[in-house]
Amino acid sequence: MTNNILKIDSVHRSFKQGDKSLNILKGINLSLKPGELVALLGPSGSGKSTLLHLAGLLEKPDSGEIIIDGKSSHLFSEKKISSLRSKYFGFVYQYHHLLYEFSAVENIMIPQIIAGVGPSQARIRSKELLSKVNLIDRQNHRPGVLSGGEQQRVAIIRALANNPKVLLADEPTGNLDPNTADVVFNELLYFSRENNLAGLVATHNIELAKRMDRMFILNDGRLFENHE
Repeated sequence: MTNNILKIDSVHRSFKQGDKSLNILKGINLSLKPGELVALLGPSGSGKSTLLHLAGLLEKPDSGEIIIDGKSSHLFSEKKISSLRSKYFGFVYQYHHLLYEFSAVENIMIPQIIAGVGPSQARIRSKELLSKVNLIDRQNHRPGVLSGGEQQRVAIIRALANNPKVLLADEPTGNLDPNTADVVFNELLYFSRENNLAGLVATHNIELAKRMDRMFILNDGRLFENHE
């Protein structure tokens, strides 16, 4: 019985560009355990976002397998994959993607309601999460009046609202100044540890990467562990 919550096994991914085929990922292997935070480093265009999309079942590999909790995703229907994605994954992006017409608390409620949670229970859960990041006094503010750091912190707890088992984050502090980035990362780290999440975090920030459990570098389509 494996204790890996996520396993990426010999994954290849290429894209057509005109009459050429660009090999973005060339046999990627990576496993994540609950409670483990893994940094994904690499130059722009190296395929970090593609790897995160594949890991989160947003795209399918050309070959290889994405194995979730011991189950290979290629065996499942689109409906089952959608269910797995909703149950297992929380996504955080460089741009917060909050819905501007809704308040902070409502933005966190929405994924819960989509998952079948009643509105009153979703609101209670959302307020609890906002309290943990000291943003309860901003609960009724829309994104346009929140700072960049506040918006990203709301985006992080929105990703955690449905109690995922895996957090996939794509440059979550990339748009923030160093001090704000540190605050946001500390909260991401706190929630990961508190909830025993497996996390894969793409970043250009080597100092933040060093604070995670393991570091990998994606370069020329291949993944190398950095033991610094």
